[in-house]
Amino acid sequence: MPQIAATDRSAVAEAIRTAPAIPGQVIGVEVTDEQRAAFADTIAQWFAFRANLDAEGFAQWMRDRGHTLMIETTPDAELRLKLREDTRSKRYEQLLGVPMPEDLSALDYHHAMFRATLTYAGGLFRPVRVASAPGVMTIFMREGPEGAVLDPWDGYELWVSDTSGTGEQHWRPPTSPEALIERDGHVLKGSALVAVLGGNSKWHVLSIHLFWDPDLEQWNFSWVNYEHVTEPTAGLGVF
Repeated sequence: MPQIAATDRSAVAEAIRTAPAIPGQVIGVEVTDEQRAAFADTIAQWFAFRANLDAEGFAQWMRDRGHTLMIETTPDAELRLKLREDTRSKRYEQLLGVPMPEDLSALDYHHAMFRATLTYAGGLFRPVRVASAPGVMTIFMREGPEGAVLDPWDGYELWVSDTSGTGEQHWRPPTSPEALIERDGHVLKGSALVAVLGGNSKWHVLSIHLFWDPDLEQWNFSWVNYEHVTEPTAGLGVF
């Protein structure tokens, strides 16, 4: 299977931009060349930050794109369980092996978790190599209030599995798919299935799901799933 260094942003972007469509789908829609290129570059940039363990660069990139750090702007009771105050100290000690400093800022917590999740389990979730076709596929869909899902296809089980986990979201985008559906009646979504070689020399599949912000003309992350992961998922990566 052809492979690209995860740090090679331009090559990874080109592989995603030119990837074949996920087969057997009736929900695909056309996107502009500019949207397709932006989709590919967003994912390639995300891979590069993770491959380089560049927490500071990733945080600045997210802020430049209008994102806010959730634990800075969201009441504790409204946060997902892993981000709540009483859970953060346990996560910190679990992944770093030392107690969390009492005066640790939200941004420093993010930086620590970003690096710790990517070096966890021998670097399982740190991308080293990214596959090009046939190891990458994409699909674009227009989702309304009724939702949209991928239909199974021949070979579906090689890409999507029951042994998966979802990455830990730390950043809130400027808008949400739900808000766009409420306002516009629909939202444009893009998904990429990518075979990735982790730092522990094992391959797994990332299913990466983004949505299009028509006001800022950029793609934002909805969620990231790690497929075919049999190791403990305490270290699922931050996004």
